[in-house]
Amino acid sequence: MALSQKLATAWFPLLLVGTGVGYVLGCLDVVNVEIDDVFITLRYGRNLLAGDGAVFNPGEAVEGYSNPTWLVLVTAVAAVTGLTGHVAMLYLAKVMSMVFGMATLVVVYQLATVHGNRRPAIALLLAVIAVSPFLNVYNSSGMETALVTFLLTLTVLLYSRWRGDQRLEHAIGFAVTLGVLSISRPEAVIYPIAIYAGIIVLGMRGAGDRLRYTCLTAVIVSAIIAAFIAFRLFYYGDLFPNPLYAKNNPGLTTLRAGVRYVALFAAMAVAPYALLALAKRAPLLVRAQLPIYLVIVAQAAFATYAGGDWMPAFRLMLPVVPILLFVVIDRVDVGAIAHRRVFTTVLLLVFVVGCSWLVQREDIKRYKPFVSGWHLDFRPYNRDYADIARNLGRLAAPQQTVLVGEAGVIPYLNDQLRFTDLYGLTDTHLAKDVRGRHFARIDNDYWLSRHYDYVVAVSARGKHPPEAGGVYDTGFVAMDALLNDPRFATQYVPVYHEARGVIFARVGAEDRPAG
Repeated sequence: MALSQKLATAWFPLLLVGTGVGYVLGCLDVVNVEIDDVFITLRYGRNLLAGDGAVFNPGEAVEGYSNPTWLVLVTAVAAVTGLTGHVAMLYLAKVMSMVFGMATLVVVYQLATVHGNRRPAIALLLAVIAVSPFLNVYNSSGMETALVTFLLTLTVLLYSRWRGDQRLEHAIGFAVTLGVLSISRPEAVIYPIAIYAGIIVLGMRGAGDRLRYTCLTAVIVSAIIAAFIAFRLFYYGDLFPNPLYAKNNPGLTTLRAGVRYVALFAAMAVAPYALLALAKRAPLLVRAQLPIYLVIVAQAAFATYAGGDWMPAFRLMLPVVPILLFVVIDRVDVGAIAHRRVFTTVLLLVFVVGCSWLVQREDIKRYKPFVSGWHLDFRPYNRDYADIARNLGRLAAPQQTVLVGEAGVIPYLNDQLRFTDLYGLTDTHLAKDVRGRHFARIDNDYWLSRHYDYVVAVSARGKHPPEAGGVYDTGFVAMDALLNDPRFATQYVPVYHEARGVIFARVGAEDRPAG
């Protein structure tokens, strides 16, 4: 039996099992990569469970998260399962991320099947997605990226089925999924815009390209978005979440950084597989897939506009990775290639996938050094941040106020304290009224006038607190500007030093009752 026939019959179930095992091992490898933003969502979730509402600090209605669907989902599952402790809720979110990552593989399998792919091509596509370290960082992070990726891939599958059979149930399923997707991230509104632009353009070409129920689906999507906007205006009093203001800084420098970001992503995550497109059994571009192409372009345009992202693994491009790889590998005739040069083809594919895996993994380690979970050595928190969090809880009294650089694990582990982050995710003044790049918006007059009981500074890797009387160089512009302001030293004194962090107390704060 030829290799192509074996791939299509006897070996295919084994390949699927191997893909599943590879996915689990891939997630386990990067499970300890720290993504501090997950703790923002989890603090909101714990406050919601405590009856204080979706707030970072009780009584302060500021939307400092950017993933409402994920917040509600994780909080609901935590409430049902009782996994509401700090560590338990974190690993619940991580497991849920892994489940959605696996669900994405199932959807990709269905998508490739609907488009007439043969089993060897399907096996290759699933393997490439399953072992991608970029995807698996977020499939095991506890963040919303895996959910958004799943919803987008499912939207594309339902669009393909709707276009194929024009059935009402597929149209409604598409609309509901797209509507939920559209409110799951601030930038997710680009998805319905791109998809409907493609549908309209195709419809203008002739009656054969028009979709039944298009207006109905648009009404459903619009209704879901409108209902969520109404909730946001009622609950938070704003049209957009606070992080969108805090991170928005358009300009030429930002665009240049964004172009570089997208180009590096394409080189690491897509380019290794680009030559496979030459072996397609169909044209390189398929007219009916125009909405898919526009979604990919829209995602790249957004990442460029945003100037990229400080998080590892090209987070802003990840939601389109499964459909982008699908577009590249769709209807590639792997069997025909293997039939000509079996050993060479298999060796080449293993080499390409392996090199892509290695490049992606090393890029992640460059940003975020981590200990592989293959040794079953699980580390829920960065040790430096956890040490600062623990000692802050020891020093501060309940309800005292803290200014912290990053609204992540330190606030998460101190439920009874009230936090503001220096970068504006939870502070509307800094997000809306102070101009500048994210992490570099400076308003020392504002911060010093707030009289926080404590200020917490954690330096970037490779940075350390200075010797007595030295200049602070934490690696964060806004934090350095505050710590080196002469007024700061007259109001705050260091009360705890750690390898990378310092806790400052306002003069007399240790002796004052909370309030």
